[in-house]
Amino acid sequence: MLALCVVASHSYALAHSPLHLRTAPLHAAVHTALHERQTYMSAPEWAELGSGGDRQSSVAALQRLSERGEVKFWDTFRLAPRPVSLRELTQMTKLDEKMLDPSADLGEMSGLLTKTLLGSTALATAWGALVPDDTLRFTGMYLIGGLPIALVAIGSTAPGLLALPLQLSQRTGEAYRERVCRHEAAHLLCAYILGKPIAQVTVDGGKPSVVVYDEQSASSPGAFVAAEDLPALAVVAMSGMVAEALTYGDVLGAQADLQLLNNLMLRCRPPMAAQAQQDTTRWAALMAWTILKKYDQQYEAAYGALRDGADLRAAVAAIEGVEANAPAASAAA
Repeated sequence: MLALCVVASHSYALAHSPLHLRTAPLHAAVHTALHERQTYMSAPEWAELGSGGDRQSSVAALQRLSERGEVKFWDTFRLAPRPVSLRELTQMTKLDEKMLDPSADLGEMSGLLTKTLLGSTALATAWGALVPDDTLRFTGMYLIGGLPIALVAIGSTAPGLLALPLQLSQRTGEAYRERVCRHEAAHLLCAYILGKPIAQVTVDGGKPSVVVYDEQSASSPGAFVAAEDLPALAVVAMSGMVAEALTYGDVLGAQADLQLLNNLMLRCRPPMAAQAQQDTTRWAALMAWTILKKYDQQYEAAYGALRDGADLRAAVAAIEGVEANAPAASAAA
């Protein structure tokens, strides 16, 4: 399954620079916004955000904040689902389809097999030429020749075992933590402006995780997803990997999101045809890209908040505080 959002006040240079190059001035704006909002963030509705309460209470609190004008982006983006071809998706986003194709990891596995085969051949040849004892020479060549076969066997039955060393090497250090923050910030922003309430933002080992109420409930045994709820959930699911592709040119956190999206579509009622599932995936990726481009300053604010260890309430305040600080941030850039 192939998968794949600039504020009007931006200068041309700012609007066409990579997302991660605009981080510093926006993070300063985030801290200013948070300070300015502390005067009314003590309201009961703000305390409700991320408090562990139920979905209804969270939605009611956000609606009251919206009615008072304290939040302006909650549930403001409207979706119009339609079929999207792979060609349209790549032309619009200018992203290589391989960036958002989870099967791209197979290239690493293919390279590993090729290296193993060539290395085994060279090693077996050298062993046969250098070892004088016939029995020892035969045994060594036999064992060396079995390495590619063992690799193919493992790849056929448990491919995750082959990818594990590569994944472990890629998913450590501060650079990976920042990648996770960007990935989760995209989930947070898209869920927020699409009106999908967020249960909480958890932090494990310095890495944040955004928990969406509707994703939780849809994963419960026997639960189904209404057709009218699927489009927004699909966009939220695809947003993390789209954010990674925009910022880094590749995607590491795709598997869990694609698995979630696949589960949501399988639980959709009425059921979806296979072609409709592909169309939904591509359309959701395009919408996630549109949101991240249109609300890029809000996205950077969410990223900065998560990177600094903020909870849900502080992350929402950061998103909402960008609008007043956008001109200053643009000028600073």
